Amino acid sequence: MTSFSRYLPFVAAMALVVVASNILVQFPMQGQIGGLSLADLLTWGAFTMVFFTVAFSAAFAFAGPNDSFALETAPLMGVFHVEAMRWVSWALGDLSVKLIIAVVALIPYRLLAARWSQPALAV
Repeated sequence: MTSFSRYLPFVAAMALVVVASNILVQFPMQGQIGGLSLADLLTWGAFTMVFFTVAFSAAFAFAGPNDSFALETAPLMGVFHVEAMRWVSWALGDLSVKLIIAVVALIPYRLLAARWSQPALAV
């Protein structure tokens, strides 16, 4: 079995999930938690991306990784004394950057946008 044909079912599953997500992102989630409307925060497309992760993980579980460099050990994130596989270090680095961006950029932007969207008070 060639390398491409081993991954073809997993690539097809991931493509199917992406298409489904692009369609379902148009439909907001109805409901309310306290005073918070879920339609303002969530779409049904958000729940489909979990299946993309499952298909991606299954590709490695069944077909196996083919990058020996990613499987070698190195210091965690390049600076800590703990040894881990490089792909684990890259995944933690990616998660760290996303969390930092959320705190530094997205939360202040949301607070400013909420303030600007309120009507001005007449004096």
